[in-house]
Amino acid sequence: LVSKINDQRKPSSEFVVTGCYLGINPGKIEEIVPQATLMSKDQLRTLSGNTINTPIVPGYIDGEGVLKLKIEDGCAGKCSFCAIPNGIGRRYSYPLDMVVSTVVNYVSDHPGSTIKFVGEDIGFYGLDRRDGTTILTLLERVVDLPGDFSARVDVMNPWWFLRFQDLVDIFAKGVDAKRIVHYLGIPLQSGSDEILRSMKRLYTRENFEEIVDTIHLKIPTMGLSSEVIVGFPGETEED
Repeated sequence: LVSKINDQRKPSSEFVVTGCYLGINPGKIEEIVPQATLMSKDQLRTLSGNTINTPIVPGYIDGEGVLKLKIEDGCAGKCSFCAIPNGIGRRYSYPLDMVVSTVVNYVSDHPGSTIKFVGEDIGFYGLDRRDGTTILTLLERVVDLPGDFSARVDVMNPWWFLRFQDLVDIFAKGVDAKRIVHYLGIPLQSGSDEILRSMKRLYTRENFEEIVDTIHLKIPTMGLSSEVIVGFPGETEED
C-alpha cells in the first residue's frame, strides 16, 4: 500500500508516513520508500507552515461523506495479542474544546453530516489530560451542541462500561435526541474467561453479557456488533 501510494503521488508532494506500524518496524518503511518522511504521532499533532504552528485534530472524509475525527491516540489495554501499545507511543487525547470547535466548524459548513469519533481506545479519551475530561464529557457536549448532524462512536472496549457506570445512559440520551447514531461495536474477542485472562482483557464473559443486556434494556434500537478471535493459542474446543 505504501509503495502504491508513493507511485501515484505528485512528484512535488511530500510523502509522510505515520501510525502504529511505523513504531513497530520503521526500517521496513525506509526500505520500501527511502524518500518518505517518517513522522511520529507527537510530530503529527503539530504541523508547521511558514507562518503558523497550529495543533489540529486529524480527520478525513471517507467515501460515504463521513468525517472521521481521530480524537485520541493509544490504548489503555495491554492485550497480549496486540502490538498497538508498542507502536503508537504515549497515549494522547486532543483537547475537548479543540474537538468540539472542529465539530461545530465542520457542521456549520456541512449541515446534515455524520461525524465519527475514532481512535485506538475511544473510552480512554481525556484521562491523560488530568483535568476531569472523559469520554462522558465529550459525548455530553456533543449531544447538547446545536446544528444538524449525527455523531457516531464506532468501537468501545467493554472495560469502559465497567469504569463509567453512566456511559450507557449517555448513549441513550444521545440516541433519544437523534444525535448519536444507534450503532456500537463492542469487541468480545473470546467467550471463555480462561482465554480472556490469557489475552489480558479486562473483563469476564459475565461482565460482557451484563453490558449487552443493559444496552438492550435502555436502548432497544441500538445495533451492536462485535469481534471474536478464533484459534487463540491455548484455546480448546470447550473454550
